[in-house]
Amino acid sequence: MENQYQKTFPDLMAGKKILYVHGFMSAGSTHTAQILREYMPQATVIAPDLPIHPEDAMTLLRRLCAAEQPDLIVGTSMGGMYTEMLYGYDRICVNPAFQMGSTISESNMLGKQVYQNKRADGVQEVIVTKALQKEYKEMTEQCFAAVTPDEQHRVFGLFGDKDPVVHTFDLFHEHYPQAIRFHGEHRLIEKAIFHYLMPVIRWIDDRQEKRERRTVLIHHDTLADGYGKPKSSLHKAYELLLDNYNVLFVCPAPTNRPAFLTGAQQWIEETFSAPAWNHVVFTNNPELLYGDYLSLPYRTTSFLGRFCLSAATSSRRGKRSSPTLTDWEGSRKPLPRLFPSRLLRYWHSLPVLPIFPRRSTHPASMGFSPCGRAAKAFHYDHRTRTFRTHCRHSLGSFRISKPHHARDTRPCLP
Repeated sequence: MENQYQKTFPDLMAGKKILYVHGFMSAGSTHTAQILREYMPQATVIAPDLPIHPEDAMTLLRRLCAAEQPDLIVGTSMGGMYTEMLYGYDRICVNPAFQMGSTISESNMLGKQVYQNKRADGVQEVIVTKALQKEYKEMTEQCFAAVTPDEQHRVFGLFGDKDPVVHTFDLFHEHYPQAIRFHGEHRLIEKAIFHYLMPVIRWIDDRQEKRERRTVLIHHDTLADGYGKPKSSLHKAYELLLDNYNVLFVCPAPTNRPAFLTGAQQWIEETFSAPAWNHVVFTNNPELLYGDYLSLPYRTTSFLGRFCLSAATSSRRGKRSSPTLTDWEGSRKPLPRLFPSRLLRYWHSLPVLPIFPRRSTHPASMGFSPCGRAAKAFHYDHRTRTFRTHCRHSLGSFRISKPHHARDTRPCLP
């Protein structure tokens, strides 16, 4: 039975094929392949059992790629090493083991080994010999043999910052520029898949479909509290925006404090990890940037984009002096298409953000946020097209107006 409380990405890689290449002593029945199928129900995830000998494994993978023509290949550990050599496809190498010969020795993988997952052929034990270790060493020497500028654009590398098994970030980065660190270890758990792998898959899917998402620019000074810690519900708000928008962080670039640039970059990488990779803009004049939404810690009227929201104009009680909220797609569209303006407007003041349960009969009917000191309930009045909220300190009601830019026909993605 489908878990109605588990978040999925039904539109991600819809109608496409994904080839998953498992790691050493694993199988196609691994939990990673199952999670990918659950997260992307409209995609076909192919996860074969690989032979223990590397030459046989590469022959199988190349034959499978020629027959299935996958739109994306994802490989982990040893599978990441194989994935790098499957040229001509969009690929993601997660903690790739490009030094399998030494990794087998350092991880005590010689001798009798048991597969971690059930294989289709029923074999569950294997003897790893010195000869087999030599085969893997010879196979890894073939990596990076056909790296071209086009291949560099098509390959991403994800590396856990606490991986105790393989340390190949620098080796990968010598050949491919898209090397990304994420918060995690060697084993790809569900949390890492959700927070770090799925955003990269979204980037690839958008590029393949030539899909342009609306841009949200968030100033660095709106992210942290007075102690330099991430604001409450910051990650929840960020993930909500990531589902629908291209989110960029805007940081100042003081010429007399060059170390500030490095510190700001490190803070964003530590706070948001992989999804924020190459999504930081350094400028002393954020008003000159062009985007759909801009969140600033101060008031301005010179933003070149469409909608600017600032802490100075934000009102906790929804006074008339606050900016008008804009519904770009019409009131009958799902709530995430109505929500970003309101979310950004109260980025500086809300301790928690609403969570909209999937069981709701209307996507904009009711949301609850049990986190924080005081729970809030947001209700959408379909008759007046108005948001209402009830909590200890009322936020008031907010009218959803018609689009200001009637000529803008770009779709607002779900």
